[in-house]
Amino acid sequence: MGLGQFAGGLQDAVGGPGGRLLLGHRRGLLLHVPLNLSQAEDLWALLDELGVRRAHLIGNSMGGMIALRMALSRPERVGTMLLMGSGGAPDLPITPGLEHLRTFYADPTPGQLQKLLASFVFDTGTLSGVVDRVVAERMPYIERADVQRSHAAMFAPGTKPPAFTVEELTSLPHKTLCVHGRDDIIVPVESSTYLARTLPNATLHIIPRTGHWTQIEAHDVFVHLLEDLLHDRI
Repeated sequence: MGLGQFAGGLQDAVGGPGGRLLLGHRRGLLLHVPLNLSQAEDLWALLDELGVRRAHLIGNSMGGMIALRMALSRPERVGTMLLMGSGGAPDLPITPGLEHLRTFYADPTPGQLQKLLASFVFDTGTLSGVVDRVVAERMPYIERADVQRSHAAMFAPGTKPPAFTVEELTSLPHKTLCVHGRDDIIVPVESSTYLARTLPNATLHIIPRTGHWTQIEAHDVFVHLLEDLLHDRI
């Protein structure tokens, strides 16, 4: 979830004999919509339609939170989880990148979207050849009135970022790998630290000189970690 524009190399890691790689976007991507159970149920309904009984879940940012919500609602159908730059810790600060995201609709132009995307990485050189394509893909969504309403609801004054309780997380026995860029200015690394400390079967991997999109900036490391998770080497 949240991986559609970065899927290169994932097929080799997950698409072995009998395996399928399914990429999902939440409603309203790139800009966030409020996280609730219905988004997890949307994806379970899709998997039901595809005849997928059990799945390994990979989620970036809010996609990681949706993966956790899916595991809470159907724990018997989840294999492993890989959460990259996931939110979900209580009382996280509003980071500079998140503030940029919150105020995006003050000037929702392609140029501003390019600047926003640049805050997702530590080294903007890693976005070479990606930014223009993502901007072209996302602007039609961003300009939709329903997406703007969702964004306003997500960042309404007084709205706290969604978080998972200790009781929720300790109920999930699934083998989980939390991956986070040390230099993430969208979701602070403390979020993955909280998840890895609280989930009973979680491992934490922090990657230096990397921002919110570890799957781009540390692609080879990310794929290696994913392969190790899926082949029970972690």
